[in-house]
Amino acid sequence: MVFHRHSGGCLNFRVNLVSAEEPPRLTWYEWLIGIVGFGLVLFTLQNFVSSFVEIEPQAAYIFLLITGLPALILLVLAWQLAIRRTRKA
Repeated sequence: MVFHRHSGGCLNFRVNLVSAEEPPRLTWYEWLIGIVGFGLVLFTLQNFVSSFVEIEPQAAYIFLLITGLPALILLVLAWQLAIRRTRKA
């Protein structure tokens, strides 16, 4: 990570993309679990917001619990599968 200060006084943040290591490759099932989890998060957020717009806060919170929790579990599962597989290698 590199920080640069320009003449305008603003601080720009740049991530160094050139690294000695190759980025870890994901397997097909890690991609699948991650995409399903991300889709479920988007579905949850859309229904959570729309329930509040319709003035149904109880439905919003139930929907957050019923679909949001499995979405987070799927995302954490995909992340942990990738991390643990790359640590073994």
